[in-house]
Amino acid sequence: MAPSIAELVERARAGSPRAVARLISLVEDASPALREVMAALVPHAGGAAVVGVTGSPGVGKSSLLAMLARSRAFDTVAVDATFYAIPPAATLRDWASRVGEAFQFALKMPQEITHENRLRHVAPELEQFLLSARELPGGRRQKRRRRRNLHSSHSRRPGRHCGPPRPRARSREWT
Repeated sequence: MAPSIAELVERARAGSPRAVARLISLVEDASPALREVMAALVPHAGGAAVVGVTGSPGVGKSSLLAMLARSRAFDTVAVDATFYAIPPAATLRDWASRVGEAFQFALKMPQEITHENRLRHVAPELEQFLLSARELPGGRRQKRRRRRNLHSSHSRRPGRHCGPPRPRARSREWT
């Protein structure tokens, strides 16, 4: 019998990768249980705020984000644009130049890798994406540590930068 949503949330909060993967799958697959999952997670979400910045090219979105990052209003930004195309390294260098070293970027994996090719035969695209991501704060500093142990866990204490995101494919065994 499959665990209830409440049980999955409890296990995920206790550190179970299988429970986390199952919850992510329910959300990504737009499961009928999606509302129940979100309702169960919200009380544990902390005080995070979501700020959306949209607009035409040239209106100052990057400048606004840079100003907010320097003001320490927030220290992480999720980048959805990387889902649609792998950004050139020069673009990521520009982003990095606008924020401090402790600022974190959460890049969405490109759809070419995740959806179009379904994580199969994507080594060149993945390498290009990860090389670009190294231009972000922490990318070069973390390079040696990642090479030594690709599966090691880094502490997620507030204020500690953990480098660019490392993709991990979910295992069928986790679901």
